[in-house]
Amino acid sequence: MSTKKAFLAALAFLATSAALAAPITVKNNSTSGRSIGLEIKTLSGAWVKSVPSILPGVTDTSNFTQVTIVSIKNNGSDSMCVYVSSAPTLCREQIGGASRQYNHTDGETYVVDKYVDPGCSAAPLGWGTGNICTANTAAASNGASQSLTNAAAGATGTATATCSAGTWSVSAPTCTASLASPVGLFATDGTNASSINTTWGAVAGASSYRLQYRKKGTPGWTDLATPTAASYDWTGVTDESIFEFQVRAESALGSSAWSALDAGNIRPKIAPVFVSQSGIPAKIGTGQSFSYSQIWRNTGSETWSGGPHGTGPDSPGDTSVWGAGFAAFSGSIATGSNTTTSLTATAPTTPGVYQLRRIFWKAGVPYGVASAAASVEVVGPPTCGGVSPSVATTYNANGTVTVSLQGPVSVETAIVKAWGEVSGQDDAKDYPMALNGPNWTATIPVADHLVVGESKINFAARVGNSLFTPVQCASSSVTFQQLPDPVVTLTPTVGSFDAGAGKAGFVAARRDGVFANIKVDLGAFSHLKTDIEFVDPGHADLGVPLNGASAGVDIPARLVESKLVPEVPAWSSQSVIVRVKYADPDAASQNKTWADTISVLVAPSDMQVSATGTVGIPPTVNAQVHAGGSFDTATHGPFLGGIRTIADGAAASGFVAVGSNGEWGASDLDYSRLYRAQLVAVARAVPPEGVTLIKPIEFLSAPFSLPVQLVRSLAATDGTLEEVVRVSWLAPADGGDGFTFDVYRDSTLISSGKSSVELDDIPPVRGQVYSYKVSAKLNTATSPEAQDPGHLPACFAPRVEDALVNGVMQAELVALSRWLQCVGDAVISVAFDGGGAQPVAFQIAAGSDYRHAAIDISGLADGNHTAVFSVGQAGGLLNGDRSQSFSFSINRAGLLPTDVTILHNGKTASDGVLTDSIGRFGIQLQGGSIDFAQPLN
Repeated sequence: MSTKKAFLAALAFLATSAALAAPITVKNNSTSGRSIGLEIKTLSGAWVKSVPSILPGVTDTSNFTQVTIVSIKNNGSDSMCVYVSSAPTLCREQIGGASRQYNHTDGETYVVDKYVDPGCSAAPLGWGTGNICTANTAAASNGASQSLTNAAAGATGTATATCSAGTWSVSAPTCTASLASPVGLFATDGTNASSINTTWGAVAGASSYRLQYRKKGTPGWTDLATPTAASYDWTGVTDESIFEFQVRAESALGSSAWSALDAGNIRPKIAPVFVSQSGIPAKIGTGQSFSYSQIWRNTGSETWSGGPHGTGPDSPGDTSVWGAGFAAFSGSIATGSNTTTSLTATAPTTPGVYQLRRIFWKAGVPYGVASAAASVEVVGPPTCGGVSPSVATTYNANGTVTVSLQGPVSVETAIVKAWGEVSGQDDAKDYPMALNGPNWTATIPVADHLVVGESKINFAARVGNSLFTPVQCASSSVTFQQLPDPVVTLTPTVGSFDAGAGKAGFVAARRDGVFANIKVDLGAFSHLKTDIEFVDPGHADLGVPLNGASAGVDIPARLVESKLVPEVPAWSSQSVIVRVKYADPDAASQNKTWADTISVLVAPSDMQVSATGTVGIPPTVNAQVHAGGSFDTATHGPFLGGIRTIADGAAASGFVAVGSNGEWGASDLDYSRLYRAQLVAVARAVPPEGVTLIKPIEFLSAPFSLPVQLVRSLAATDGTLEEVVRVSWLAPADGGDGFTFDVYRDSTLISSGKSSVELDDIPPVRGQVYSYKVSAKLNTATSPEAQDPGHLPACFAPRVEDALVNGVMQAELVALSRWLQCVGDAVISVAFDGGGAQPVAFQIAAGSDYRHAAIDISGLADGNHTAVFSVGQAGGLLNGDRSQSFSFSINRAGLLPTDVTILHNGKTASDGVLTDSIGRFGIQLQGGSIDFAQPLN
């Protein structure tokens, strides 16, 4: 660089430095007692000043060039504001203990003061297109935010407002149209000759409106105008058609929905309006005529004149109903004027409801809306199809009959006349009929027309209306039935008697009180019910009332419970009035009744019967009738007692009078007939004299059987049999079917369940007397024991041990034996072939068991014979005689042997054989033999 350039540069630098040097003022206005620190930095980046503490109220002023940054430190703990002279009202917050650097501009002054929140005041804010959306904020501190919701009409939106250094800013804005649809759209209807005026309700937030129209009945819409006001006049319209209009609100944000439609039109050329009518009746008679008038108004632009303008029939559009055709107006009728026309109509000949309606005509062409429809009821002369009573027959003298018209036509008033058949028209009465719903009815009391012997009530109906003269239209009648007097039959169920004075008597069962079956005969009226009562003269109930009893059937008649209690003595008498009347109130109105007085005896109370059989010959039964263990003839009445078999009901014993204690006995019992029978004891009540019972009043015991009786004719042999004691007996009953027997010797059972009636016993000791006992069993019952003594003899009686014919068949050899203990002589006799007995006498010597004798039979012829020996014992321990029978043959031709051989012990004997008994020898004969069996001395 040249010296000149260097010099110039130095001058420039000095000039610049001189120009940049400026005072820097920092003032501490803090009232908090806190100091501040200060540092100053130049463009070169060097800190040229550092003041650690500037006390409150102190101002520091410095002069430096090219200062770029001023750093101020808050030495206190509270926030403070730093105000820079370039924005003297803006508080730059500096929190306690912090430093803040400020980009310095020459000439700026810094003032430090107490902290004041630079918040934002409440203010309206807007956002969206054209700031259409608006909302008011509330006052807020610095840095605070608020949510905003649009409050302006015609839009919907939200945003966020933020306070920064006393200024509001808006963020996140949304704003869309939200216009209400216009309401109250109105278009004039024929008010103007060539224009249609439209108006509607203004819409908040709308900047303009879009109005559209179309001809009624067409689909497409056409924009008519976009006014800013809520109305529009459409002018220059010549079309008389009816137009439809719709409108919507619009703004910069969008549009609303379309409004509801409204129709309008210009005033037509011909516009008749029906105003009113008078003189049309609501009801008219067939073929009758009437006059009426109508008023019509001209609202069109054309003036009406007589001739082409008038009214004609409508619905129907001809003269078929009312007969009146086209009727022209008279005079001239300008726009807005009325005209009155007078008309005459004739009702049709057929009754019914008809519509009368007319419409404006011009030259035969209808215009506008027809007159108000008038409904006219056309009625004919009053008639009815019949008069119907509510019943065809009645027997209720106090009842009523409701009479109804059948098929009434054109009836406004109705009267029914009623009279009895007996009295005729002299008895006639008129009864007005009332309309109940669709029916004309009248109620006639039957009693008004009843006389003795009346059988029918007649009716005639007369009808009328306001348009025609009343006429009689129908007649009918009701038969009045005379009910028969009840005919009553009482049939006794237990017993009957003549109570005297023509009064019938009956017996009532104690158990249920029934004394008769009562039957009521009502003749042809058997479908009716009756009430039957049984009372005393004071009308207190003696019998159970029978209400609603059917006719023609037997119904039990019974006394009340209080007359049947056990305290009422048997055969007590009650005088009972039986009264019968019709149960149906209608039938009872004729007062047809039946009554009679009867007498009722109360049978004995239920009794118990007990009975037991006894063992005896014959057996007996002891029985008792009682009530709970006691019996009193005065209370329970007299009784007879008997015994009966259950199987066939046959009498087992005759009836006998029961004692005053209720006891009786039966001893005439046939055990052989009754031993297997089930029996009952029967106590039969004895009614008072003159009382006839349908069947005896009997009370039965529980079934029982006679006890098994002793066996009969028990006998045990008393030494008459040498080998056994024979015990025999008869069954307790003849025949003895079903009995078994147990036999005892003393207390030892020697036979059980035995079915026969004899037993042979060998007792352990001969000569000792034992008691033999026998009991009978039938099923599970056992009789007492019958007993009889018996024994065996101490020894045997002499008896024939053997009898043989000797070898030469001339004598019968007899061997006799006896026990040595038996003493005394024995006498023996013999009889051959049934002939006379001849004694055979011999002595039985002591010391020998056998004796023998030889009986001559030489006089008997050859052939078969029988010898009967009778041995008698005189004295000793034996009782009675014994007999023995032996058969033998004599064949003397057999004694011609051809050879003889002597045998010893069945073999041929050798010579000189000795033997100890002759019985060991035998002789064998060819052609015959002799056998010796007896010992020979």
